[in-house]
Amino acid sequence: MDGFKQARNGLYPGIVGLSLSLSLMIAPLAWAGYRPPSRPSAPKQPGSNISRSGSCSSNSLGELTALAPLSHVGQTTSTHPTFAWFVPDQTSHPLEFRLFHNQQRLYRTEMQSQPGMMQFTLPQTEKGLMVGQDYRWQVVLVCNPNSPSSNIVTTAEVEVVQANSELQRQLAPLHTLQQRADLFANNGLWFDAFAEALKEPSNPAIALNLLDSLALVEAQHNQAWGDRLQQVRTSIRSSKGV
Repeated sequence: MDGFKQARNGLYPGIVGLSLSLSLMIAPLAWAGYRPPSRPSAPKQPGSNISRSGSCSSNSLGELTALAPLSHVGQTTSTHPTFAWFVPDQTSHPLEFRLFHNQQRLYRTEMQSQPGMMQFTLPQTEKGLMVGQDYRWQVVLVCNPNSPSSNIVTTAEVEVVQANSELQRQLAPLHTLQQRADLFANNGLWFDAFAEALKEPSNPAIALNLLDSLALVEAQHNQAWGDRLQQVRTSIRSSKGV
């Protein structure tokens, strides 16, 4: 699964710069919110989520941010998970996504950044991640190709777990993205929950509320990361007039 894949014309199938255009009127909905796993794994490199934080321009809406837990390792039942992050810069820059296991790089691809939330799903053509293993993923915003030291980097970890039969039974009758996202979130499956939320780009309310609940969880352990996630949520809302 090693190998470098160059995105064509700045796009890559499975990479979506999400358009969050939305009517100002959103019907109020109820969210149970994200609950961490009962026995979450500790990050192998605590505090290393941010290698060089910030943005490429001074007037950006926040900082490059991995939309994932930092106080514990977020979980997924997918062997080809979806990763999401927030890009603060309105101007497009080269961007790299990298995936590591035990310090070995497994995957790397390039794309052009788009402002707001972006996502990337590990292609089905690539070997799937292994259940019971955790991985480190990284997003690099290249501000100046001639000055690597100016790159902005954000990193998080993901653990692949087996979906139990009870979860599968509960998922079977659910038909809406909100119901499925809610169930995943309540079972500590952050990456699965957020992936469901991102399937409805015209209605960012599910994703925004998941971010809000994650920010509250993170604030109990890492106030700075909780504040960062709240800032991302606020930036998205204000930029789209939601």
